[in-house]
Amino acid sequence: QPTQVVVRFRADQAFYVREREWHPTQRLTALADGRLELAFRAGGAFEIIRWILGWGDAAEVVRPATLRRAVAGILRAAATVYDD
Repeated sequence: QPTQVVVRFRADQAFYVREREWHPTQRLTALADGRLELAFRAGGAFEIIRWILGWGDAAEVVRPATLRRAVAGILRAAATVYDD
């Protein structure tokens, strides 16, 4: 089911996010501190999660909360792989 997705990017990545169209419904919002928010309406959580994870720590899911929790859980699990 399509939902509104908002992802916030670090300021040093804003140029790269702006340089292409990620989704036909996208809307970009520049924040005062240089960060950039990308909002779009889409479904397919698996694909969205994989895309967000590709940005590493440069991207933060703002909403929906379910997507934010899913990405956070994956990142926590991935970090345990590197714990010594």
